[in-house]
Amino acid sequence: MKKQLLTAMVLAAAVGMAGCSHGKQEAAATETAAVETTKEAAQTEIKIDTETTKEETSKEQTEEETSQEETTEAEKAQKEEAEDSLPEAYQEILGKYQNMIQEKWELDQAFEENLSGIVVDLNDIGNAANEVGYYLYDLDQDGKEELLIGEMDNDALANRIIFDAYTLVNGKAVQIFESESRNRYYLVEDEAGAVIIANEASNGAANSGWLYYVVNGTQLNVVQSVIFDAGEDEQNPWFMSTDDDWDVSNDEPVDEDTVMFVIDSYTENYVKLDWMPVIE
Repeated sequence: MKKQLLTAMVLAAAVGMAGCSHGKQEAAATETAAVETTKEAAQTEIKIDTETTKEETSKEQTEEETSQEETTEAEKAQKEEAEDSLPEAYQEILGKYQNMIQEKWELDQAFEENLSGIVVDLNDIGNAANEVGYYLYDLDQDGKEELLIGEMDNDALANRIIFDAYTLVNGKAVQIFESESRNRYYLVEDEAGAVIIANEASNGAANSGWLYYVVNGTQLNVVQSVIFDAGEDEQNPWFMSTDDDWDVSNDEPVDEDTVMFVIDSYTENYVKLDWMPVIE
């Protein structure tokens, strides 16, 4: 009897242990399944996020490309409209500059056509096609716009050069001034709203001039000039005047600080124009 009871107890324990083991296996299986489901969900979410990001990136790129295309088309339309509105005489001047750049004229040919030799210099270093632009500006404020040719890369003050300026007289383009490497013109708008043409010129290390003009039709009328002439007076080489004859014998001697103040007051107001390219 005791033996039978002991046997029954052993069997019951075995069954219990087996049941416990089976329960643990089921729990472990359930946990594993849950982990797998979580991983699958995470992978699905990552995939969705990745696809969404790709779609958003692609959309942004498409929008950016569309915006660039629209900007290019707008600029093209603006240029065509500007060219169509140009007087024929001005279009002829632009045509000469286009030929000079594309055909790589020599300096002598530019001089023969009364075009700025600085453009030839730009062509020599390969930048003319990207650097030369045109702009319409009323220099003498008479309601009629003059044609300006100049340097498009004009962030630096020294680069805000006006290569060439023309006005219309009886339908023909008449040149007002022309820049060369040592004789450069700049557009100035002072605080009072006056439009002034600044001319920086040099005859060598001992003789330079800063001359300031207003435009009157086809003429430049001088309003102020600063001359450096060490040949006239090496110790006191600075002079100021209201003429542009470069003869300092009757000009006023001034100190360098005064001169620098005057020059800087103009230079700081050199105008940065929004040029249209002569060549696309």
